[in-house]
Amino acid sequence: MRLIRGLANLREMRRGVAVTIGTYDGMHLGHQALLERLRAHGAQRACPTVMVTFEPMPREYMAPQDPPPRLTSWRERWRLLSRTGLDYVWLLRFGENVRNMPGQEFARLLARDLGASVVVVGHDFRFGRNGEATAPMLAEAGARLGFVVDVVPPVMVDGVRVSSSRIREALARGDLRQAQTRLSDGEFAPGATPHAARGYLRGARARGGRGRAARCGQSRNSADGRWRDTAARGSRL
Repeated sequence: MRLIRGLANLREMRRGVAVTIGTYDGMHLGHQALLERLRAHGAQRACPTVMVTFEPMPREYMAPQDPPPRLTSWRERWRLLSRTGLDYVWLLRFGENVRNMPGQEFARLLARDLGASVVVVGHDFRFGRNGEATAPMLAEAGARLGFVVDVVPPVMVDGVRVSSSRIREALARGDLRQAQTRLSDGEFAPGATPHAARGYLRGARARGGRGRAARCGQSRNSADGRWRDTAARGSRL
């Protein structure tokens, strides 16, 4: 798996790819369903698989005074992603350029810069200016630009949709069992024992339980440090 930072470095990536887009915080069962579908498209089309993801996470950027506690740091996310069979991770700096990107421009970016053949997203996917890049909008644009959109339905556990937000809520109230049922040991961390999985969940709860000021400071500092080298390259994304 190779890391591509910013738009300027896309020349390192093969064109004609299967793409998924999102923050993938926690690598829960819903994320795993998306990645499984992505791998299937990559195998069927004999093409590379790519995840487009962001630092800082969009909700951290949008609510810097009260960011959501992370389930995974960027380093932890990279470690987990390296076990999924992905070919590339395209890491974009989430800032005003990305936040205000028109949906049609984003669709053109997928077609022109990535050469996407298929885009795999969740049912509730929204991106860019006013969240206008939705799954139906991308499907309509893809029909013109040469890619198809595959929408993966939500994963349900006990009748409730799996999401990073609900896992954070479970950890905040100390419900490790409910959080763990939404994180599959075998796929979430291959080879992990139940003890190791519980340790991960306790770590996530500890990171989320130090108060708003600590969470906010941690998010800002990690994002600032992480993106210093990218800014030096002059990448606009």
